[in-house]
Amino acid sequence: MESRSKTVVYPAIGEVFYVRKKGVRRVSIVLKPFKGVVVTMPFNIKLDDAERFVLQKTEWIEMAKAKMANLETRKTVFNESTSFRTKKRILTFARHSSENSVVSCRILQNEIRISVPEGVETEHATVQELTVKAIERAWTMEAKELLPLRVFQLASECGFRFGNVAVKKIKSRWGSCSYQNNINLSVYLMQLPDYLIDYVILHELCHTVEKNHGPKFWALLDKHTSAKAKLLAKEMKKYSTRYF
Repeated sequence: MESRSKTVVYPAIGEVFYVRKKGVRRVSIVLKPFKGVVVTMPFNIKLDDAERFVLQKTEWIEMAKAKMANLETRKTVFNESTSFRTKKRILTFARHSSENSVVSCRILQNEIRISVPEGVETEHATVQELTVKAIERAWTMEAKELLPLRVFQLASECGFRFGNVAVKKIKSRWGSCSYQNNINLSVYLMQLPDYLIDYVILHELCHTVEKNHGPKFWALLDKHTSAKAKLLAKEMKKYSTRYF
């Protein structure tokens, strides 16, 4: 039996990581910043067949890799000179000279404080990873405090009815509305301007009435966004849930 995973290097597209997974029914290609090309495949597919599929997609992979490289160069590096704030908190770095060499963080009322020992560069991977986690914790706290309330406010103002509202660390989409009219919202909405957060919430509230993206849906969303639905949808493309 072939191994569960294997890495192959191709002249045109470089390193490709193949992995077999339970429940996967077809070969698929995924590219993510800093993770390269990953091909998932069922156990009943031969590696040769998967490779043929990948090589047929060489041109697409090359284009996708170029986009990923652009995203990687935009990766935020946090340090003392970084100006970063959430809706309620500002990011700060504090130096400490104790013998304790541990990097730590505190989420305060108005501040995300990263404590770094003297002699440790803020650009060090450990500091960067902790900073990202701290920001995500702050976003999560703020999202759970602000987003459900805003859903209730907009639903009341616009005459929508919905089931439950939940805030989750979703990176695949900004939000969703189930057939039971339960609304899920991504924590990563907190990086958006307030008017785009409102757009996403209204988008999902409109799905409580129209379950697809047909003309009736866009007409309804236009009604509640001052006829700017498509314009706001276009602006949303400037942002990604995969911030880091």
